[in-house]
Amino acid sequence: LNPFLFKLGVPSVGMPEMLHSDVSENTVTQHEQGIGEDDASLVKELLQSGVPLSRVVQLFEDKVCERDMTAIARDLVTQGCTADANLGLVVLERSKSALTHPEFLSKHVANLAADAPDELLDPLFFTLMKEPVVLSSGYVVDRSTALDEKGQLKFSSCPFTRVALLKHVYPLVDRRRTLQEFKEKRLEAMAITAKTLLDEGNFEEFEHVIVVAERFLDDLGEETYMHKAQQFAELRLSAASMPGQVASPSDLAKSYVRLQRTLRSEQIPEFTQKVLSLEAMARQALDENRLDDAAEWCDACATVQKLCNVGLSAERLRLDLAKKKGDDLKLPRSRVYRALMGDTVATQRFLEEEQIGTGDVLDPTDMIPIPLLRRRIDSHFANDEWHLAMQSHPLILGVEKVIVQVDHLRDQGHGNQKGNLGLALYDTEGVLVTRCNLFGTIRSPGYAFDDSPCRVLLQDEDVVANAQPGFSYHLEYTVGGGGGHSLHITNWLCKIYPLGWTEDLASYRFVDPEDDEGLYVGSADTNGRAHGLGHVLYDDGEIFAGLFTHGSMTEGVIYSSGQKEPQYTMQDGSWDMASDVDGNVIVANYPVEADWLNDVQAASSDSDASSISYGGNSSE
Repeated sequence: LNPFLFKLGVPSVGMPEMLHSDVSENTVTQHEQGIGEDDASLVKELLQSGVPLSRVVQLFEDKVCERDMTAIARDLVTQGCTADANLGLVVLERSKSALTHPEFLSKHVANLAADAPDELLDPLFFTLMKEPVVLSSGYVVDRSTALDEKGQLKFSSCPFTRVALLKHVYPLVDRRRTLQEFKEKRLEAMAITAKTLLDEGNFEEFEHVIVVAERFLDDLGEETYMHKAQQFAELRLSAASMPGQVASPSDLAKSYVRLQRTLRSEQIPEFTQKVLSLEAMARQALDENRLDDAAEWCDACATVQKLCNVGLSAERLRLDLAKKKGDDLKLPRSRVYRALMGDTVATQRFLEEEQIGTGDVLDPTDMIPIPLLRRRIDSHFANDEWHLAMQSHPLILGVEKVIVQVDHLRDQGHGNQKGNLGLALYDTEGVLVTRCNLFGTIRSPGYAFDDSPCRVLLQDEDVVANAQPGFSYHLEYTVGGGGGHSLHITNWLCKIYPLGWTEDLASYRFVDPEDDEGLYVGSADTNGRAHGLGHVLYDDGEIFAGLFTHGSMTEGVIYSSGQKEPQYTMQDGSWDMASDVDGNVIVANYPVEADWLNDVQAASSDSDASSISYGGNSSE
């Protein structure tokens, strides 16, 4: 600062030789003509070095008027002589006339969108760091770059020096604090700029700032800056409500989603009333036959309905749009019907209004029983809690009956008896409705089954009678506390039969053309033979997924145990090595869930289990 103090006339001892800045050689602007060239040059140098404008005003209060210094600052931003977004913000706050300078506004918005300083960017990915750490080589990277989920180094040598790295990294608290300050200042600058532009009616630049801010929030993770996400959402919605301003449906939907995440319970009714405007806009577009616009508004309604859990009539609007366009009505009618399921009066009224029957809105595959299969469990949980083995997708219909069978079931074989298997029903919120102990406690005096138990549950069982669309089933088990207890299950199969079911599922021992044996699970013909989509779970752990014709394999794929990549394919009853996996149509048609490829070993929580089905309720 000695050269600056010298120019200001402040005495200094032992000052080094003055260095000339390139800025001092710039052409003097019209704002500097009323002040000395040296003073104007020094003002520029101070501002470019990061000295706040308010401090510069204090230093020159007797020599340069504040208006002239603000004008110099504005010109620095306009000419691209500084990338400091905060300087442009200060100019906006001090000078309303800056809003009339499009070049200044454009450059200021560009500064808001500019990358962070290099020292805040991860040098490998060039992204803004979140938790800066220093490697033993001295280089700073983000923690996620250096360490895996287990806290182990991802690389043994420094990517920049090739020097072997020590296994420890060290957090940089000061750098993290600088990062936090940068993020907060940048977001604050964006918010104030957007509010200023909105108040002045400069909607074009306002939109640019909002887009930049939303992208910045997405990169940071808006959960951390929820209050700022709310502020930007409210600004966009305020702009959309002004005369002559129409935001895109997708932008409005995003804003409502951001806003909903910050609401308190007492604010929800007011919010719900606001989002009904989306439905009104969709209805207006339909009435005016602006069908492309109506499609966008329908999509916006669907987004808000799904992510905000608000009761908009998105599917009904899409049905009305399909009628206007002359499209086939089966799918949109089916979606409306499914949205109403659970409300018997509403579904019946809908069918009467559309003059259709249940068969017109439900796919035949919806009537196919839903299978849940857990190949193997070997568990030593030392407690009496119920543990999840398998979970169904939400039910499409009510349930007619449930059949549960196990190929082989045993506990530790000695000592106290505590092992149980259960079928539990959960509502749409994941709350337990009821649970059925399927076979009783294994080996207990009241246990009436062998080691291959099977049970049929009908409507007189609460776990069947209380099933509703949207509910889900869990296969659960207990091992027992006290030590020494275990539970061992092989091929635990549950078949859920929807109300009005028209086709059965088969499960039986199957022998393929090479005489290899396994358990078949899938669709069946009237004679109970494999027919349609199904799986063979071989005794050696391999799995075949494909099509069957009256008991014979037709086409499909074989997967080895523990491997997601296919080993063999079958077409027209003939085997071939699986090649060109990415472009193989047969492989694409018959994927297999990961849980079917990996047996659960002892001490597993079994919480990652998923279901596989042979009809409309397929796994995602």
